[in-house]
Amino acid sequence: MENELEQYLEMVFDGLEGYIYSPIKTPDRWEQRFFEFPREEVQLKDWIRANALNPDADVYISPVVYSSPHAVKETFKASQVVWVEFDGDRYIEFPSSIPTPTAIVQTSLETHCHCYWQVEQINSNTLEDINRRLTFYLQADQSGWDCTQLLRPPTTFNRKRDRPVLLASYSPVGKFSTPNFDGAPKIDLPRQEAVVQENLLPVKEVLQGKELSSIIIKQVRLETPVEPNRSSFLAKMANELAEEEFTHLEIVSCLYEIDSRIKKFTGRTDQLVRLSQIADYALAKYLAAEQITVYTPNQILEHTEELEWILLGLLHTTGQMIVSSAPGVGKTQLMLQLSYQLQADQLFLGIGSSGSMKHSILFMSLEMDIRTLRYIFVHQKNEWLSPPERMSIIDEQGSLQKYEKLVETLHPTVVVIDSLTELLGDDDTDQTTKARAAMKWCRRVRRQYQCAIILIHHNRKATEGNKKPKSLSDLAGSFMFGKDTDTVVQLWEDHRGLELSTVKTRFGPKQEFLIVRNQNLWYKRKDEVVSNEPKPVQPDTTRTTGFTVSFDRHGDKLHGQAAGEIPTGTSDNDGPE
Repeated sequence: MENELEQYLEMVFDGLEGYIYSPIKTPDRWEQRFFEFPREEVQLKDWIRANALNPDADVYISPVVYSSPHAVKETFKASQVVWVEFDGDRYIEFPSSIPTPTAIVQTSLETHCHCYWQVEQINSNTLEDINRRLTFYLQADQSGWDCTQLLRPPTTFNRKRDRPVLLASYSPVGKFSTPNFDGAPKIDLPRQEAVVQENLLPVKEVLQGKELSSIIIKQVRLETPVEPNRSSFLAKMANELAEEEFTHLEIVSCLYEIDSRIKKFTGRTDQLVRLSQIADYALAKYLAAEQITVYTPNQILEHTEELEWILLGLLHTTGQMIVSSAPGVGKTQLMLQLSYQLQADQLFLGIGSSGSMKHSILFMSLEMDIRTLRYIFVHQKNEWLSPPERMSIIDEQGSLQKYEKLVETLHPTVVVIDSLTELLGDDDTDQTTKARAAMKWCRRVRRQYQCAIILIHHNRKATEGNKKPKSLSDLAGSFMFGKDTDTVVQLWEDHRGLELSTVKTRFGPKQEFLIVRNQNLWYKRKDEVVSNEPKPVQPDTTRTTGFTVSFDRHGDKLHGQAAGEIPTGTSDNDGPE
């Protein structure tokens, strides 16, 4: 344990000269302390060791040297490490395009850590550029790249988490040069002016000038999360506001009001610096997502990454699909069947996937409660080969933020939302604004959490001039739903049975076929059912006991139903959708 501190300080400071900043935080104040290095190296180590034993103190260190005993950007002198912070949102993987970190300091749980790379001496601009690019590339903590950042040294104690700070790995392989980090893309973010408190904008006026949903307004003005969700809430709000095309100053002004309420950085001298970094990161993500990249045909052909299909030609791993129909046709039953078959690695209506990815499902039942879902499962379980192990279901409504937290916690590969109408909410916001907010939310969730989304929706009602509303333009609500979706599947029921058709396919040919539903509320393609069944014997139509036969006006039989059976390919009058 003692050797960990020696190794850490050698990696960060060996060969440098200047002032090292190592403050401690107690419940009521920050105590600042500077050490002239290397002359006061022993005193620095004694200070860290002594305060590591103080049950009321959290020890920090700035991994750079300053030209005077003032920890501000103007006095920055040099650094020989670059770093990123991870705050536990995800397990950490380092791509081969960047070097493996020289050291990893675990600050509490396994996924809460600081990663360091030892480099040749660099100035503050180069340090912040590499830190920022690594943070963006590795999706690390948004407020951790500043050259005056405070980090926890190993052999100390994280009082907030009640856990020791450990040097989890240390692999000194020499100093990296700046080209070693070229794998982390450049971020073309306009240079922002430093935000000072006098320049902050009145948040009420900022919000009044935007078309925002009541959810976002409530989050900015009222919502008050507590630990351990304060950092993630600030980051998510910055992302929301960047998506709404707020400027850097507008985002920082809103974050400042939020922080005055949740008190993550309140009282710190670097409060506005940290909030500005969170805003920078959100804007960088938004600009990267919106940026148009130009390729040559050869560059496209040489691109090695391919789409991985969940449903071939219909839904890829970060895609979006809408399943829509008139009410009562059976969309929910069909999507519960799809959810089961995806997690069980089965074909769905004859449609397979690509690759060997194991799927986990989050089914958000925003219309049906547990009782009606049970009705469906009581029937469908007769078709299961084994109970579903990777399927999570909710049956209550919440905010978009709560839904996103579920995605963040459960890490599903597919999110099924029943229905899009309930996702929009029932507040007084106009439909266009709500549709825009919902589609932005879906885009961000798919991009940030690397999952696909399936939205269950409904069509407009039939009219005198449109007795068969089953085209893309017949989706109820905003045109944005179809525009932002890769695949739109329609279910249409008429005298032929239940038809499944793809009215929009971005990646493949359109499909159209009939499906039938058995007594277990389980669907199959009609051609598959016909080919697998023995040739039926002509029924004796004079016998009616236990069997009813329907005829059309020409005397042709339409369908037969055994007593107590749920008819196949019919509407859901005999049970919930």
